[in-house]
Amino acid sequence: MRTLLEIRSALQALKANKEFIESLSTQPEQFRKAFEDLDKKIRTAHDFLKDILNEVGGHVKREAVKMALENMDMDRKALIELGPTIADSHYKFAGELIAEIILRKVPTERREAYLEEKIRMTAELTGALHAIDIVLLAYVDSRGLMK
Repeated sequence: MRTLLEIRSALQALKANKEFIESLSTQPEQFRKAFEDLDKKIRTAHDFLKDILNEVGGHVKREAVKMALENMDMDRKALIELGPTIADSHYKFAGELIAEIILRKVPTERREAYLEEKIRMTAELTGALHAIDIVLLAYVDSRGLMK
């Protein structure tokens, strides 16, 4: 998540750079479209990515865990496998807890649709890697670095 937010910051800096904008205008349509699509997708996902990063991307807040546990359905089941060492232990309930932290502010009747929307949004961001390749290749080409 942090990487995608860093990419967003880099895109904003590039869009503010006159030299880059001039160079962008000389690139093939495929490149310009890839750059614009990447920028649009990351802008669209920004708030969600920031929320995820703030909620579960670093230190999970005690209050978020408390609220998630209080809101979880009592019939929900999860698993913990305790091994002889920490490396052999598996906290399979963690996914349930993270999901509840992310969904705790979403009404029950909207949760499935919300998850589908957010999963689709983040899946589309995987195209960011291809767009970054195109941007990098165009930069290398514009600077004549591979000749």
